[in-house]
Amino acid sequence: MLLEVYNNQEARARGYSGENQQADRHALQAQITGLPGIEDPLSLNEFIEPADEVIDDEDGDIFASVVDRYRTEKEGTVEEPDEDDIEIELVPTTEALKAIEIVKLWEIQQENGEQSTLSALDRIERRMCKLGMKTGSKQ
Repeated sequence: MLLEVYNNQEARARGYSGENQQADRHALQAQITGLPGIEDPLSLNEFIEPADEVIDDEDGDIFASVVDRYRTEKEGTVEEPDEDDIEIELVPTTEALKAIEIVKLWEIQQENGEQSTLSALDRIERRMCKLGMKTGSKQ
C-alpha cells in the first residue's frame, strides 16, 4: 500500500510531503528486512528503480509509438493474400480434354472400372467440346 502512495501523483498533489515519504520508506524497509526467509533483501529504492532497467522515455508522440509497436502491417513484410483474392488461371479447353482422356483411360484400366463413371466422363467431355465451339476458345 505504501508503494502505491509513493507512485501516486494524486497523493503528492494532496499534500503528501517528502518528509512523510521518507518516514514511510524507512518503516517499509524495516518491515521488509524483518520478513523471515529473505536473505539480502533489496533496498526499497533498488526495488522501485532498478539500476538494470532502462526506461526510454522520449518526448515524441506516445500514440504514434504505440501504433507503430502494434501495427500488423510492417514495412518490408509481405502480406499473404486471402483465398478470395487469389486469381486462378483459366484452364484451356484442350488441357481439360486431355485430363478427361487420362481419367477415362485410368478408369478403363481398373479391374472393377465402372461404366457409369465412363459415361459421366463422356458427358463432361461432350459439354466441354460444345462450350469450346460456342466460345471459339478450343485453345
